[in-house]
Amino acid sequence: MGFYDAIRIGASGAADDFTVERSLRFNRSDSAHLTYTPSSASSDRTKVTISAWVKKCKNNEGEYSIFFGGTSSTNRAQLRFYTSSGFDNISFYARTSGTFILQLDTTAKFRDPSAWYHIVARCDTTNGTANIYVNGVEETSFTTSTKPSGSQSMEFFNNSEHQIGENGSSTSGTYMNGYMAEINVIQGQALDASYFGETDGITGQWNPKKYVGGYGDGFYLNFSDNSGTTATTLGKDSSGNGNNFTPNNFVTGDAVKDSPTNNFAVLRMMGTPFSSGASFAEGNLKLTTGSSSSARNLNRQAFSPFLVNSGKWYAEFMQKSNNNNAFIGVGPYQVILSPTVNNTRYAYVSTSSGQSYVRTAGSESVSTYGSAINQYDVLGIYLDMDAGTPVVYFSKNGQWADGSGNFDESSPTSGITLGDSFFTTDTGGNDGFGAFICSSQSGGTSVEIQANFGQDSTFSGQITAGGNTDANGIGDFAYAVPTGAKALCSANLPDPTILLPNQHFNTLLYTGNDSSDRDITGVGFQPDWLWIKNRDQADWHQLCDAVRGANKVLFSNTTDGEDTDNSNGHVNSFLADGFNVDAGASGNVNENNEKYVAWNWNAGDTDGKTYTVKVVSDSGNKYRFDDFGTSAVTLDLAEGGTYIFDQSDSSNSGHPLRFYTAADKTGGEYTTGVTTSGTAGSSGATVTITIAASAPTLYYQCSAHAGMGGQANTNSTLGSSNFDGTTQSTAKVNAPAGFSIVTYTGTGSTTTVGHGLGVKPDVMIFKNRDQAHGWLVYHSSLGATKNLGLNTTSAVATASNKFNDTEPTSTVFTVSTAADSNQSGQSIISYCFSEVAGYSKFGSYTGNGNASGTFVFLGFRPAFLMIKNTVNGHNWQIYDSARSTSNPALVTLYANRDLDEEDNASVTPFDILSNGFKIRSTWNDTNQNGSNIVYMAFAESPFKNSRAR
Repeated sequence: MGFYDAIRIGASGAADDFTVERSLRFNRSDSAHLTYTPSSASSDRTKVTISAWVKKCKNNEGEYSIFFGGTSSTNRAQLRFYTSSGFDNISFYARTSGTFILQLDTTAKFRDPSAWYHIVARCDTTNGTANIYVNGVEETSFTTSTKPSGSQSMEFFNNSEHQIGENGSSTSGTYMNGYMAEINVIQGQALDASYFGETDGITGQWNPKKYVGGYGDGFYLNFSDNSGTTATTLGKDSSGNGNNFTPNNFVTGDAVKDSPTNNFAVLRMMGTPFSSGASFAEGNLKLTTGSSSSARNLNRQAFSPFLVNSGKWYAEFMQKSNNNNAFIGVGPYQVILSPTVNNTRYAYVSTSSGQSYVRTAGSESVSTYGSAINQYDVLGIYLDMDAGTPVVYFSKNGQWADGSGNFDESSPTSGITLGDSFFTTDTGGNDGFGAFICSSQSGGTSVEIQANFGQDSTFSGQITAGGNTDANGIGDFAYAVPTGAKALCSANLPDPTILLPNQHFNTLLYTGNDSSDRDITGVGFQPDWLWIKNRDQADWHQLCDAVRGANKVLFSNTTDGEDTDNSNGHVNSFLADGFNVDAGASGNVNENNEKYVAWNWNAGDTDGKTYTVKVVSDSGNKYRFDDFGTSAVTLDLAEGGTYIFDQSDSSNSGHPLRFYTAADKTGGEYTTGVTTSGTAGSSGATVTITIAASAPTLYYQCSAHAGMGGQANTNSTLGSSNFDGTTQSTAKVNAPAGFSIVTYTGTGSTTTVGHGLGVKPDVMIFKNRDQAHGWLVYHSSLGATKNLGLNTTSAVATASNKFNDTEPTSTVFTVSTAADSNQSGQSIISYCFSEVAGYSKFGSYTGNGNASGTFVFLGFRPAFLMIKNTVNGHNWQIYDSARSTSNPALVTLYANRDLDEEDNASVTPFDILSNGFKIRSTWNDTNQNGSNIVYMAFAESPFKNSRAR
């Protein structure tokens, strides 16, 4: 089950002008399908368009039929998940008189169970056109690609039986297992995806839109009438043609609220797989645990991998089996919940006794809470994350526990206080909660539990209760919902703070042409940190930033210091929409016909900062900024930046700060872009300056007295002076996106440096610019007592001289005596990142050595992913969705090596999903059994606005 926060949530945002009310759940174990036989064949069977929204429930499970026409193997046509070479690909074919006149089998695999796909297939045999579109994008890579050669008729719209969710010629193992919505099938036209969907200009999400064209002899099923399971209700054709479909093996409860415009939570397996016949059914809402001889298998979980750390949430679970040996509760995601493991945290109720089990920081307490949960009882979970200290409440059949052994309260009054200790996990920052179902307590007894997150109050027709909506009138529950609580669906959640991640991080691919001073555009913003790699050659990585200057390059694969105007090619300048490169002899950035990738980060659209000014006695009166320990410092101010000097403190009385072009104020006051307000030393007194392009070096001084100030560099490079630490730094900051670029001069002794983020950094990457020292990496999942080296395959190391074993704070990081981050007199650069929900994630996972590896929840669909197995001998792998456009994600580069791009088809590392990534290989680099593997990830789209991939 899933509980979300305001960002880390659902997969679909509701379209402004078109809402899909319901979908139809196809339960494979019930052989559920729809059938219709045209009374006569259509006069034109050369053209067809099929549009359907689909949410899958399981992968690698044989054929999933979407739409099928025909009953024989020699004359049939179909759209399905399946290919001749494997499962989970999309296949679109037509077979006539035993010959395939059309066969498109995608190379891409579609294995995302948490969100919705929009699939459009079209064919026009008169001109040989055949296409497949997924989420509005045409598929172009196929394992099999056969297109019609001349006006052949297809079996679609012949007077043979047509099926939705079934292969009519071979029903064994061909039934759909999932949800379908908005099925439009058009006869006589071959239309592209734009007729059925459109991109939201605000969120970038592909959304359904109402089809307004003609259907020919086609049909439109929207499953909006769930008053019965007949051809005129559940199977009703809403096109006006009356081509109603007969439902087979459905109940009215199978028409659920889960839809492309309001995605609901479902269950998925976590931890060790359930054994002995474990399975999911009813649209991944019902779990059959299978038998197990282990006691209280909290490491065998069905879990909805969406987290919450705010809000009020409600869900229901029905005990469907006639035994009650399960555990249902809440806990932090991606913790294998075992009583023998310290520092795991959970609160759950045993269905056999109603006892509550609460574990915090390695200590489990057990107490009487309520009575046993028996067959067909419904257990409610209400999680209140807004109660100061979070509280979870449990109910049975609408009656809430009184905490002393009875479920007899009409409202939640006796909760289990979770407390702050629940929020400190050892899993790399996964600090929210999800709910889980565990396998049997003892005796190896199989348990059946079904969840309702607001989409099915009847529990697949098991009860007739319902009509209880959540706080927003959206979810449908069997029993009354606590005041203010909401269903677990995307429509209940506010928009993420970063709607369009590509305004803060973007990957750009380009091909070199060996011309000098060439503009590379299409980034979408001015990149402040730019990382370029030649994909075709063993060239060094090129890293430059707007704080040091474009033509000052560092190399992630070596210990070399900073190089200027590299003869092998370099970046000349940053542009509003990209960057300018030259050629160079060895093609590091622009060799003719060679392919390049450029990863771009935005460190803030404009510079600017407010400094608190005070006057102190330091060999005469001197200005100090932000209570920094040194007077009359040299300031770094960026051209175009706006800076406010607050002189409200009474010490400024009689000492108005002004700017000059000379330290001794000869030449007069500099006033370009300067405004003043109030009287120095009084409330509201400020001096504001916007640094003009090509402004001269300035000096800040008191207009009434000499020698109080210092120099103010007006830099064409970016970044502003920061005084938060004991060592002054220059920082370029994009606080909303959690990224800053920091430069400072090493001291050789332990010191603190301001980073400007306003929150604690999760990742920091350091490099000594002046000397050949290695790259140093801090990662929050390892802590400040550990470190990694970006340019090496070395294991995680322990060295107190790196960060002085001191965690960074919301204002500063600590560096000790190590030369790579604090050599005396040397220039140091640090790239600092803090996690932003829905945009970035910096965590870790434990490899299991299994081809069905860990699913890592990110809260977004990743655009960039860098992974490092912290055991010795493993590379820093870099993947992105621009180079790996479909699943599995195969194409990698190594941050620590100059190698050209590798296609890891032999190991198929992982899938990129709507809400994270799923390991698909036993490869030690990404899934070595027992290894701690860290990652950095940036979003393509937040989960709320993501489609399945």
